[in-house]
Amino acid sequence: MKLHLPQRRLWRAAIYLTSLVLILIAIDLIFVQLGRTIRPGYSTTRITSPVLPDGRIDYLLAVDDHFGRGVTPENNAAIPFLRALGRQALSPAQPTNGVTDRLGMEPLSEKGNYLQTFQNFRTLQNLPDEQDIRELLKDGDPHLQIGPVARQWIKTYDLQLNLIVDASRLSRFFIPFYAGHRDETMISVQLRHAGSLRESTRALLTRAAIRLETGDVAGFRNDVLAVHRWSRLLSQSQTLVERLVAIDMERTACLMDRFAATSGRLPATDARAHADDLAHLSDLPSPVDIIDAGERYFILDLCQWMARGGSNNVAVFLDEIVGPGGGQVHSWTKFATHFLPLQYEDSMRTMNAFDDGVIIAWRQPTWAQRRQAMQLWEDDARQLGSRNLLNDFLSGDWPVRFLLPSFTHIMELDESAHAELRLTRIALAISIYKSQHNTYPASLTDLTPADVSADPFTDASFIYTRTPTGYRLYSVGPNMIDDNDNHQKPQDDISASFPTPPKP
Repeated sequence: MKLHLPQRRLWRAAIYLTSLVLILIAIDLIFVQLGRTIRPGYSTTRITSPVLPDGRIDYLLAVDDHFGRGVTPENNAAIPFLRALGRQALSPAQPTNGVTDRLGMEPLSEKGNYLQTFQNFRTLQNLPDEQDIRELLKDGDPHLQIGPVARQWIKTYDLQLNLIVDASRLSRFFIPFYAGHRDETMISVQLRHAGSLRESTRALLTRAAIRLETGDVAGFRNDVLAVHRWSRLLSQSQTLVERLVAIDMERTACLMDRFAATSGRLPATDARAHADDLAHLSDLPSPVDIIDAGERYFILDLCQWMARGGSNNVAVFLDEIVGPGGGQVHSWTKFATHFLPLQYEDSMRTMNAFDDGVIIAWRQPTWAQRRQAMQLWEDDARQLGSRNLLNDFLSGDWPVRFLLPSFTHIMELDESAHAELRLTRIALAISIYKSQHNTYPASLTDLTPADVSADPFTDASFIYTRTPTGYRLYSVGPNMIDDNDNHQKPQDDISASFPTPPKP
């Protein structure tokens, strides 16, 4: 059978052109398919096992294995924590008894006498709202008036709070991500326990304030120290989100410590014991492990999910991650993803390089060196943001542009928590000096050297001056510039002054 081409030159040209286009499309689709092939290795997947049945790296199990190493039912604070909170602290996506089975504990009943958040407690009892203890502390309220609704809340759940305090004395905290249900990507994993723990420590700090008010100094110290310990336990978790919650808990506990130190209700002997306990806690641990074996795997998992699902998953990513609020996603971009030869291995290499750079920056010996190194990496990331969206996808740089968090900001918050703890120990030492000499020290050199550590931002002394009504004590903050005890943006001094300086 012979193929007869049309006699007219125009029709023949159209056939030739159509054939050429089809050949080019076929070649393009071959390159698209090749781009979706991910070869496991250090520079791409970073790890080569465990492996899912479809050949992808099982990052979910890898993260659980890494952060769950050495955890037992006897040392895991998550078990008594869940007994106090119930299933509200767990992801509803997991099977009913999935997490508890993995932890080696008894199943949690659907309903029980579990600690409720303040919001839920008010709703159930139809009670009015009251100001949060954290807001009272941040506002520098010198009297810290706890309302009647909060007092009723604390009284109702006293036993559950005792359980949470006891749990804080354990050495580990681990709640697995996988307990029978696997989300399509790790980014979808819910962290309900972090919010529940934050609300639990709110209750502990509220009870601490009530106890201090009634003269129960031992009970006050017990509750506040539990919050400090929980900050360190939560810092063992898998994500930076949990780390940020831990930082917030630590800084709020420091505010409560300093309130007690200046309230006149904390005797010198108790202030000394409390300062010594804080010294034994040490700083929050470095989050490098979270970045290296947690956050890194979240994005690598997303890359392999997008490669596995092809253009459909790319479109989902564009809609859910890039699109909301930005208006950057257009129909032509979605259509183009069917034919773009996206290089997922390049994306993995790019993210690994950035994460490695962040880890190197975080390990620099001084704050000034860490800050400079981190800003260099983030400057590179910002330069990507000025490029065309299509170019980023073709080059493999899209994870850096859309998924890289502000590590400089996180590092500032982390170091600020260290400064808060050191300032708190000094504030306690000042209160001891005041009770012994009936005046505030003229300088920090009047205090016991063991109570006075350097400002972590400068490795120099914190700034201190005695005033007619109290004292000024502050850190220069992340910018390393003395802003005269002003923490209002763009200034960033971290104040522990008494009385609290008025806002400008």
